[in-house]
Amino acid sequence: MWKAISVPMRSSPRARRVLVGALLALAMGAPAWAQDLGAQWVDRINSRLHADKTPYEGGQFEYGAEGGVLMVYDSNIFLSETNRQHEVIWVPYARARAGYSEPQFEVQADLEADYKYYVQTSGVRDNDERFFADIGYAGSTLGASVIQFIRHESDPLDALFANRAERVVTDTIPRAYVDFTSVLAFELEGFFQTVHFLEDELGDTRDNMNGRLMGGLVYKGGPLGLDWIVQGGGLWIDYAKNTDLLGNPTEPPNVTGWLARGGARGDLRPDLTVELYAGAVGVRSADFKVAGLPSRPGDALTTMDASLFIRYKAIDGVTISVAYSRQVDFGFDTDPFQVINRGEILGEFTPLEHLVWVARLQMDVARSDLGVKRTYGTVSLTGTYTVVEHFIVDAGLTYRGGKIYGSVAAPQDYTDYIFQLGVAIAW
Repeated sequence: MWKAISVPMRSSPRARRVLVGALLALAMGAPAWAQDLGAQWVDRINSRLHADKTPYEGGQFEYGAEGGVLMVYDSNIFLSETNRQHEVIWVPYARARAGYSEPQFEVQADLEADYKYYVQTSGVRDNDERFFADIGYAGSTLGASVIQFIRHESDPLDALFANRAERVVTDTIPRAYVDFTSVLAFELEGFFQTVHFLEDELGDTRDNMNGRLMGGLVYKGGPLGLDWIVQGGGLWIDYAKNTDLLGNPTEPPNVTGWLARGGARGDLRPDLTVELYAGAVGVRSADFKVAGLPSRPGDALTTMDASLFIRYKAIDGVTISVAYSRQVDFGFDTDPFQVINRGEILGEFTPLEHLVWVARLQMDVARSDLGVKRTYGTVSLTGTYTVVEHFIVDAGLTYRGGKIYGSVAAPQDYTDYIFQLGVAIAW
């Protein structure tokens, strides 16, 4: 789940206002692919938010819907090397989207739901729902927007959610700007997230509310024709106050910190878009407390905070996107916080009018302040073919794996292969 998202604003053709904010983060294909629908949904939303936008001459209403079913073969449904079990899963799903845009205002929404029917293992059958909404106003000197994500899902997405665990995650991303002059502006952006695991053993140690709030100055049309930004602000992680039968806290101590970074964004050429931010982040946790024992001082860390997004339209029908982020996020088990490095390469190739190939490579590395290390990686290739108007067939192969090691009692790892074949009707 990516925590790097760009939010376009429609103030004028000269200013494509974008935001790289924190998001657990998230190819605009017609159907959703594979059992791992969450990652595909995130990619699709990211593709939409990074897309070039220009003002409309008048109001425009867009809508669409699709429904289909996937047949999925999963080589390791429990994501464990010691308890491997392969399975066939039928995944019916449906999706609806709608949006309305004017030169200075837009609102859009996207809803997706699926049900995973495991043929032999009935005890793990589950359902997912994902909702996205965006409302924004962009005037000549003032503008504001709010993006809302709500996700009930269980599949792994990244190093934060590297194992199958049922959870409800909400992300709220507000943003506002004011233009002082034609070249100088002030921007305020935030990211607020709640994470709730539905399994008690995970919820007792990882449920939390976390967020960032940053303000910054923007110099527009600077060197290389890019917008140059300087930002500063704060962050926090607030864990639920769960305790065991003896009154000892089962959640890690809360975390506060600061952020400072600079960067640039814009189009280096008509076919090359770049967003780059780099700086520092400092965090400190509250003291560790155990009933009947002296408190242990909290942990502190100062490290690099960075994010990068590049989209290159190589030739007609070929688009390549590269994303990277490094940031502090909520912890795992008793860790107050951890540093997450995320990287993704997404390529889309359209050799024929009705055929689209999408290749995806993702690698995440997480290192906690208490010495626990986790990795998550996935690579996939999917083809989508429009047989006739509104009728779509897709097929794909996915590999993914995760590992927990370092300061742990027993290292854990898994590998997983997924093959999927599906049909959908879109309109």
